[in-house]
Amino acid sequence: MLLYSKELVAPRAKLSRGLQRFDRHPLRDKYGQMLRNSFAHSSIHGLQNAFEEQHLWMRYFWLIIVLLASVGFLSTYSILEMRHNEQVLVSLVATTQHPVYSIEFPAVAICPWNHVNWMRAATAAERFLPSNANAEMRETFRQLLIGMEQVSFGKFETMGEMSRRNFSSLAKLSLSKLASYLAYRCDELFERNSCVFDETNYDCCQLFVAESTENGQCLVFNSLISDESRNKKLINEFYPYKISKAGEGSGLQFTLRLNDSYLRKGTEVPFSMNLMIKQPRQWSQPVIFHLYENTENFVAIDPLLIETSRNTVLMSPSKRHCYFEVIVTTALPSVCKHQCSITATVQCHYSCPP
Repeated sequence: MLLYSKELVAPRAKLSRGLQRFDRHPLRDKYGQMLRNSFAHSSIHGLQNAFEEQHLWMRYFWLIIVLLASVGFLSTYSILEMRHNEQVLVSLVATTQHPVYSIEFPAVAICPWNHVNWMRAATAAERFLPSNANAEMRETFRQLLIGMEQVSFGKFETMGEMSRRNFSSLAKLSLSKLASYLAYRCDELFERNSCVFDETNYDCCQLFVAESTENGQCLVFNSLISDESRNKKLINEFYPYKISKAGEGSGLQFTLRLNDSYLRKGTEVPFSMNLMIKQPRQWSQPVIFHLYENTENFVAIDPLLIETSRNTVLMSPSKRHCYFEVIVTTALPSVCKHQCSITATVQCHYSCPP
C-alpha cells in the first residue's frame, strides 16, 4: 500500500501577523443589506442607479447627481421660505364702484395770498405792543407785518430784511398769535349764505374753521387738524361729512368776495386765493389751485380709497417701506384695495361787493 501524505493533508492558510478573526458582524451586514435593498427600490430619481450599477464609476456618477439635486432643492426651499417670511406687500383692486356715501369728503382749504388784513393793523399794534412803545418800535412792528404778508411754512425769504432791525423790544411777541389775529375771518372772505354742501344751504362760517397749514393761516372745511374741527367730531357723529351722490353739481359750492380795502396801500400782492384739496387728517397738500378774481372754477375729485389688513401692524417699518417709525395704523401701506371712479365737485365763485 502506498501512502501519499501530501494528498491527505489540507494546505495551511497563509496567516498574517496577529490573531485571525472569524466573526463577520452579522448586524452590520444585515442592516447594510436592508439599506441597499431600500435604496435600490427607492423612488428618488438616480438613487436606484447608484446602488444597482455594476461599474463603480457609474455608481459614483449617479451618487454625485443625487447629491447635487439635494443641495439645489435645499437652497431653493430656503430662498422660498425667506421670501415667505418677508411678507411681501400686495395691492389688490377690489372694486371701482364703491358707494360714495361711505367715503369721507375731502377737506377744502381757502388760503389767501396775502395773510395780513390791514384793517386790523392799528388794533394789532395796540394789542401786541407795550403801551409806551416809541416810534422806532412801531415802525419795526409795521415792517414785521409787511414781511408776514406772504410768509408760509419753511419760506421766510420775505423776512430777510428784518434781520437788520433790532427786535429786542419785541422778544416776547408771539408770532403765531399775531398771525392768527391778522388772518382773514370767514365773514371777510365768503359771500353770506353762499355755501352749498350736498344740495343743502349753509352759513359758510359754520362749515369753515381757521387752521394753520403749510400755506399759512387758512379757512378749512371738513378737516380734523385744528382743535375746533376735532371738537366738531365730538358733538357730531357724521363729521367729517360725506355726500349722498356723485357727479357734477354735487359736493361743495361757495362764493368768495373780493375786497381790496383789506390790503395795504402799495402792496404788490393781489387779493387772490389758493384752493387746497387734502384729506381730513392731512396737515397740508403741496398741490394747490389758484383762484383769480371774476372767475368761476370747477374742481373734479376722484378719490382713491385704501384699506389696510390687520396683520400689517406686525411688520417692521423696514418691511412696510415706511419713511417714519411712528405710523398711524389706518394709514399703513399694506394689502390695499383701491376703489375709485367717484366724482365730486367743488365750485368757487368770485364777486365784488357793491
